[in-house]
Amino acid sequence: MLPPNGRNAAVLFTASPTRERKRFSPLLPKEGNQEIAANLLLQTLTKLAEFSQNDDFDVVIVSDEKFTLSVAEKFKCRFLLHRGTTFAARITNAIKDTFALGYEKVTLVGNDCPMLSERDFQKSFRFTTDSSVVLGPAKDGGIYLIGFPRSLMNSGILIEKLPWKTHEILNESISCFTSQNFDVMLLREKQDLDTISDLANFINAFDSTDESSF
Repeated sequence: MLPPNGRNAAVLFTASPTRERKRFSPLLPKEGNQEIAANLLLQTLTKLAEFSQNDDFDVVIVSDEKFTLSVAEKFKCRFLLHRGTTFAARITNAIKDTFALGYEKVTLVGNDCPMLSERDFQKSFRFTTDSSVVLGPAKDGGIYLIGFPRSLMNSGILIEKLPWKTHEILNESISCFTSQNFDVMLLREKQDLDTISDLANFINAFDSTDESSF
């Protein structure tokens, strides 16, 4: 049975702020890094909630047991728990578990790309087909968005074997998908935020950035 809001889901794959391991700056205390993570999470959820109303897709949060469920309820999101002991296992299971809810297309993002736009999701759901995937390349060689069709689950591609959390993930993903006869559509390259300098660059560039061009 299909979910009540349709065939498409945007998945926010994230750690709860108290479990966030990313150190934006070694000069900040643990609480400072967690506050940055919490603000990025709130910003991403606010965007997804708005976009989902305009473009008719569901939002699914996949996180750990420390995530505050009232936040998911506030934004009218579905919630799934992480499964797996490694990042690769958790992201693979997040994709599988979302498809198990009945969706046909899944677009997965994290909370570290504040330049995500509504057009990114529109393009992802439009160009994700039974024979194509969509990737949003980050400037550091990573990926800020992945659009998967349900058919990928039966393709034999081992998502867990991809080099997640490395600068090779984009190129290796393209090679992996094309080797299995999937077309790959690339969105515009964007900056994700891994360090305090990434944050500073984003803030400095924000006023001069035309969001309509993304």
